[in-house]
Amino acid sequence: MLAKTCTLLLIVFCLFSCNDSVSPTNQICAQIKGNDLIITNKSDATVYYAAFERNSLANLDWGPFCNDENRVSQSRSKVQKLSDIYAYQANDTIVLYWWECDGATVKTADLKNMVIPTDAARTVCAKAR
Repeated sequence: MLAKTCTLLLIVFCLFSCNDSVSPTNQICAQIKGNDLIITNKSDATVYYAAFERNSLANLDWGPFCNDENRVSQSRSKVQKLSDIYAYQANDTIVLYWWECDGATVKTADLKNMVIPTDAARTVCAKAR
């Protein structure tokens, strides 16, 4: 009986510990609040970001870069004015890209993105890495 109970507990433990959910300490989160896009880095690595109005992406030639202007340090937030996002108008959908850098070199294999819908009064989060 003890062996069955231990086996059952082990299975339950594995089911809850081996899932692929987004850990609350390994996330990049974004929220539209008033006239601002708030980007929160809940990971243990510094990330760099770029935000675009979704429909304008087909016309843009951009690449990731690493500088102080687009850096969000670990466990920090950054505020981006919506008016500073290229082609953004009220209620447009935003695409947020983020990546890590090694000095001034972009780790392109780590480029990630998330869509921030027009109703993003709620916080939208994605796995940081």
